Amino acid sequence: MPFLDAIEKLAEKVAVKAEVSFVEVAGDNLSLIVEMKASGSFENVYRFITLLENSPYNLEFVSANIQNANALTASADKNKKVPEWAATFQMKLLSFTNQ
Repeated sequence: MPFLDAIEKLAEKVAVKAEVSFVEVAGDNLSLIVEMKASGSFENVYRFITLLENSPYNLEFVSANIQNANALTASADKNKKVPEWAATFQMKLLSFTNQ
């Protein structure tokens, strides 16, 4: 299963909206830098990160920023539910096949 498909499945598993916002080949030309944005309850975002850490892919987290989304944005539509937490993190995919 390709890496990005695996990420989507992990996000679905814990009811997190996740999207890849940036991908580039690392300076060493041996790995990829992947930046992701995820949103949902704090518990679910945390579970998602834990699932990524324990995934069969060899990942190294470069940075992570988790903030209360309600403090960052206000919805103009009162019926629209704004996610409670937003996370942006970068990780380095060290291997391209699951181990």
